Amino acid sequence: MVFRFPSLFSETKVGKKTLKNRICLCATVTNFAQNNKITDSWRNFLLERARGGAAMLVTEVIAVDPEAIAQSSTITGFDLTNEPGFKLIANDVHKEDALIIGQLWHPGRQQLWHPTKSPIGVSNLPDPYSGTVPHVMTTEEVLRVAESYISTAKRLSDCGFDGVELHGAHGYLIMQFLSPASNNREDIFGGDLEARTLFVRKVAEGIREKCGQDFIIGLKMPADEGVPGGVCPDEAVRITTRLSKTGFFDYFAYGQGNFSLSLENHVPDMYFDQGAFIELHKKMRSVSGNVPVMALGRIGEPSLANKIIEEGFGDLVGMSRALITDPAWPEKARSGNSQDIRPCVYDNFSWGEVHLGKPLAEHHNAFIGEANEAFRLPEPANFSKRVMIVGGGVSGLEAAWVAAAKGHGVTLFSSASELGGGLLLESKLPGRQEMRRIIEHQIFSGEKYGVEYVLNYRVSARDVV
Repeated sequence: MVFRFPSLFSETKVGKKTLKNRICLCATVTNFAQNNKITDSWRNFLLERARGGAAMLVTEVIAVDPEAIAQSSTITGFDLTNEPGFKLIANDVHKEDALIIGQLWHPGRQQLWHPTKSPIGVSNLPDPYSGTVPHVMTTEEVLRVAESYISTAKRLSDCGFDGVELHGAHGYLIMQFLSPASNNREDIFGGDLEARTLFVRKVAEGIREKCGQDFIIGLKMPADEGVPGGVCPDEAVRITTRLSKTGFFDYFAYGQGNFSLSLENHVPDMYFDQGAFIELHKKMRSVSGNVPVMALGRIGEPSLANKIIEEGFGDLVGMSRALITDPAWPEKARSGNSQDIRPCVYDNFSWGEVHLGKPLAEHHNAFIGEANEAFRLPEPANFSKRVMIVGGGVSGLEAAWVAAAKGHGVTLFSSASELGGGLLLESKLPGRQEMRRIIEHQIFSGEKYGVEYVLNYRVSARDVV
């Protein structure tokens, strides 16, 4: 098979391990865990993205310490509770020829979900989102938390995980150490660049010592924090340069913004350009030495993902929302069926749901967290019928292609001159053009299965009988 996107589907090395392609699932909050325990939905979510062709999967946040628990849907990694589930997930993902990486996390002062809880933090500066002033960790407490990262990594390694990603972006604890805007400590962990990077270097060094040279250690950090006095691109260059020389890190991933006025950069929506931050990623790649860089943030088109690799913007392409919408995105792109990819429109509906405490949901994929999600198609009907659908909005279009895929003969009637209904009108508003892609995909799916579309026709009772 000749691949249309050869750079994207080329092998590469991350640390000592080989990835079959450059596509990675970024850490994605699902709220599928219950009582801080792994569930079947959590396992299914990861397995289906592996089945769909992603080469490396990063889990959502795994709490390294009891003080890091944000809510009941936060997976804990600091005790024995979830070891059986971790082992099952590692086994599942490896059967699909993919790597599994656990994202190690501590929110520090950013305990957004527990306004009555007393968080710990790097300094006495209030959290910019909640206004909470944390308890300032003593030097001894800092060292204890560092050990909790190391011991959690060792537990995941023992459970078969290929590596860990240290979450040092979006304002969480590691970033609170790295950023001049949140670190005013006067001990060995505060001050100049060397001191501000000491915590993450100690954590990475300890993990390397406990887990060995083959265990992947990644770091997610900002290329631009987006706050005054914080990690600007030039400061990110200095941090990347320093950390790349340690020999501890196997990849860097860059997520922008934090929970403050730069929140919009955290998860860039449809109002951002595609690949909004790839120039920043390229800048980081120029100083990362032999350490691969993962580009991420509003990357949903195979051609763009291929360009990122081909033109040196990054070595890996991280995706979350595109793989939420269609877990089989990689395999469809690889096999030349890009038109079959359910498009992510980046309206951030799914992000809104999880931040309301609800399970991950997506209005273009109703089967998230279920088994056999990646390549699911409507089950064939026992016998074929003639089906008449009246109305060319998104509900009618969805019903039409699903019925046709089940084997029915489908005709859809619309009194309008264009299909799409209210969503078509929305797509004509400034900045909402992406919504039209849902309509286009529904029409494509209908045509693929033989739906006949009749426009400019108002159906009467006579037509039905």
